Amino acid sequence: MVAMHAPEAIMANWMGFVLGWSESLNSNPPRKIQKVRLQYPVSSESMCISSTGVAMNITIDKDVPMPSKSNSVSVYPYDVMEIGDSFAVGGGAKRQNVYNACYRHGKRLGRKFICKDVGDSIRVWREA
Repeated sequence: MVAMHAPEAIMANWMGFVLGWSESLNSNPPRKIQKVRLQYPVSSESMCISSTGVAMNITIDKDVPMPSKSNSVSVYPYDVMEIGDSFAVGGGAKRQNVYNACYRHGKRLGRKFICKDVGDSIRVWREA
């Protein structure tokens, strides 16, 4: 028996479990299991086993900047409103879309917006 490092032993046991479990679900005869030899330690690449039992190389990149949270621009002026300001949304805007936008922008900006139905339009106030 060949001695394996701890991560190799864990991966080999896990891979054997996954293949054995997937074979027990099928009525087909068991297939020959090919042993995968993992290299350890791994610096910028890692060997992973997918849920289907396929070994994959995954490269780990460092110092890659994250994209901004949202690239979309709001059609409503939430970011420039001061306390007490309001605007009306009409023209067939869906009520639920306006209310959801108030909630999302309030959470994102750390502010509180109030939406109320006023006649045929929806009015939005900045409260805090």
